[in-house]
Amino acid sequence: MSTVIQISEAASIALHSTVLIARAGGTNVTVKDIVSATGFSHAHSSKVLQQLVRAGLLCSTRGPKGGFLLSRPAAGITLLGVWEAVEGPLRVDTCIVSGNPDECPFDSCILGELPRRLSEEFRGYLGSRTLASVVEDIAGDTRPSREAGG
Repeated sequence: MSTVIQISEAASIALHSTVLIARAGGTNVTVKDIVSATGFSHAHSSKVLQQLVRAGLLCSTRGPKGGFLLSRPAAGITLLGVWEAVEGPLRVDTCIVSGNPDECPFDSCILGELPRRLSEEFRGYLGSRTLASVVEDIAGDTRPSREAGG
């Protein structure tokens, strides 16, 4: 089944991991913890987490008590910052049909202004949401975790 918005696995790992790390409140979170909670592969999760370290969003510590921490307060990290650390700048002028506005055979988009408006709204949403606000929103979430079969 297709959806209108498709997010890469790398972006999904980055977003979910940073929220899990923010929710841990200053306790190191390991790749194993993240993989257990999300079901993503260990190798891909490790690679994405290292990208987030290189981007300055996370700090990592090696060893038995090691793991990942946010490099700054959760209120200072937006979902857009996490997204762009993995995917690069989120453009609003790219055609969602072809992926490249220069490849379109028409002078104007066959979907009108919808792609630009959706992209702007998505970018605005990611930019307005911090890890702290997401953690606050999900604090009351009573759905079962993946570990409990949910």
